[in-house]
Parts: sequence; C-alpha cells; structure tokens
Amino acid sequence: MENLLQWVGEIIKTYGSWGVFVVSILEEVIAFIPSILTTMGAGFVLLDSYESLSSVFFPALFFVAIPAALGMAIGSLFIYSLAYLGEEILIDRWGKWLGISRSSVDRIKLYFKKEHTDEIILLTLRIVPIFPNSLISGVCGLLHYPIRSFLILSFIGGVIRSLPIVLLGWWAKETYIHYANILSGIENYLLVILAITAIGGLVILILKNKKK
Repeated sequence: MENLLQWVGEIIKTYGSWGVFVVSILEEVIAFIPSILTTMGAGFVLLDSYESLSSVFFPALFFVAIPAALGMAIGSLFIYSLAYLGEEILIDRWGKWLGISRSSVDRIKLYFKKEHTDEIILLTLRIVPIFPNSLISGVCGLLHYPIRSFLILSFIGGVIRSLPIVLLGWWAKETYIHYANILSGIENYLLVILAITAIGGLVILILKNKKK
C-alpha cells in the first residue's frame, strides 16, 4: 500500500490536475486504488502552498475536485458496461433459480424511467464518501439506467463528494493518510457487509425456488 501511495503521489505531483484525472479513472477500474486516499492526497500535494480556507476553496474545486469527479464518472463506465452487458446472461440463465423473471426486471426498469426518485438516490449515493462507487455503477448497469443521466449525476455527485475530502487533505497536511485510512476502512467494511447481504439473499432465493 505504501508503494502504491507513493506512485499515486508522484503522478499527481508531476502531472497536477491531469494526474488526478487519470488516477481517478484507474481507481474505478482497479479496485485496490483507494479513491479517498487519491483525492485527499491531491489536496495535500497540490494545495499545500495555500494558507487559508478562503484562498484554497476554488483551487480545490477546479484543480482537484472537478478533475477527480470527471475521471470517476468516465472510469465508472467500465463496471457499468460489464453489468449492463451481463444483465441478460444473469437473468436468462440464472433468473429461474433466483426467482427473478424477465418481466419483473423490465417492470423495475420502466419504473425507474418514469420516476425521479432514482435520480435523487443515485446523486445521494455518489455524494456519500464511504459508499462504494463500484457497487453503484454495477447496480445502475444491471438496471440499464440511462447512461446520460448516469454520467451527469455521477459527475455532479463526484464533485460534491470530492471537495470536502480534498479540503480535509489540505488541512491535515502530512497526517492526511491517517484520516484517509479511516474513511477507506469504513468503505471497505461497508462493501463487505453489502456483498455478504447480497450473497445471503441470493442463497435464500435459490433455496426457496428449489423447494417449489
């Protein structure tokens, strides 16, 4: 992890906002690059010369938060596309074992197209720092969520999500790794809990359908 952080830090230090953008794309594709460590580290590396919150706010927004959000939105298309393409295989081959029919999935998709609550949910989840981005992208892909809305809401939520983390990295200075590890740890635990819950739910569905 230390070597990884050093590598990320060197890219950001060398290429600035472009480095933040590229690393943010990679962290959506390569799961072991912690997004919180990247944005918080960028706040320390790129904004260390600013002395007050009023002076650092707009540089944090335009030089770090926006490039990070843009990279995150573009990078999230990888998992979104895999889930989007894999949805038909999952439902058609395993749907009968899971008790999920094609018609029920189509009804869910139609509901999301008609209602605006899904936009609020997606934006909210993108804003929450500890909620795993990969999980959000995967679910949106499975539901065939409109790609235009997915990208726009991911970008807006990513900006709002990244800015406080960037400012925390600027404020924490060299100790930013301590705070980043705490937030990353919470995110990892949440991902494990959600994964176990999902697997448990699938097992229950399979066992119920075997009894029928």
